[in-house]
Amino acid sequence: MGRKPDEARREELLDQIEKIILAEGFSTLHMGELAERLHCSRTTLYQLAPTKDELVLRVYNRMMVHSLDRCRLAAEACDNAVAQIRAYFDTAREAETSTSDAFWHDVMAWQPTAEARSVAHHEGMGHVKSFVEQGIREGVFRTVNAEFIAYLGWLGSLAVRDREFLSAANLSPEEAMSQLGEFIVSALTVGENETELA
Repeated sequence: MGRKPDEARREELLDQIEKIILAEGFSTLHMGELAERLHCSRTTLYQLAPTKDELVLRVYNRMMVHSLDRCRLAAEACDNAVAQIRAYFDTAREAETSTSDAFWHDVMAWQPTAEARSVAHHEGMGHVKSFVEQGIREGVFRTVNAEFIAYLGWLGSLAVRDREFLSAANLSPEEAMSQLGEFIVSALTVGENETELA
């Protein structure tokens, strides 16, 4: 058996595979074609994962972890809940610019990636919930059920890849994600001359 790629080479290959599937999807990709495009052997790819399906899932899960980390870290760099939610959704919006319709079609059409997406979105809900709770403690957000608001955010995020809805609304995925974050902030923020609803 060939020598396993070292960590740096392994991460480089996973980055390259991620770029390919983000741009083109993965349903029609084959290991032989992928090896040729990456200028490596099939053996090298099979050392990353024993099958194409497992390789795709590994790359997808890795991508979700990195995406959630970027959103969380961008938010945590802010000093108040309003800025945190805006930063979180702005970072998520930036991620949308690197994804294609073909990619999202394949993600939702294949059960393992669809389930992994659901898990990642629920983790994202937890982040949003914590920011809402902080805003309530700071007195800048109305007293609401933070888990419910986070769930509404999750439902809104599903519309970001609903092509029929976006076409009717004349929105791009990036615009929809940005407006979702702004809507949550605007709906929760207590104005200077406003009395909070009981």
